[in-house]
Amino acid sequence: MRPDNAFLDSQRRLMVGWPTKLALAPDFADRVLSQLSRDGIHPTPQSPLVDVPRPPMAIPVWDELLP
Repeated sequence: MRPDNAFLDSQRRLMVGWPTKLALAPDFADRVLSQLSRDGIHPTPQSPLVDVPRPPMAIPVWDELLP
């Protein structure tokens, strides 16, 4: 038996869920966003992170492990 959609259950302030398979992850995300919206939880505008410096580029692991 294949699931048709993701699982999400909400009890008071707790949401429990899983997409059951990766293909259902978008459905799971939609269900979470819908539940948050029903509870009156909405995203707030955020300022861009222009002042945060970019981290340095990492050295590939194979360059560190292989001489």
